[in-house]
Amino acid sequence: MLVLHTTAVAAEEANRAAAGQDSDRVKRALAAVSGDRFPVVAALVRQGMFAGDDHDDDARMRRSLDVILDGITANQSC
Repeated sequence: MLVLHTTAVAAEEANRAAAGQDSDRVKRALAAVSGDRFPVVAALVRQGMFAGDDHDDDARMRRSLDVILDGITANQSC
């Protein structure tokens, strides 16, 4: 799971760079997400989880790994 996550992040960044795309379009779409309709996504946006260069990439990586590890440990009791 962790290797898949790391590989996916690297592939996404490489594909975006190769296509000359920036994240402004995605940022605008996520900023417009309805907190009433999608409360989890809206909360993650507020935390900077989907932010681009204007946020701390290391903090985003740590947060995403925390989410994965929390999910793994939560499933151990099943």
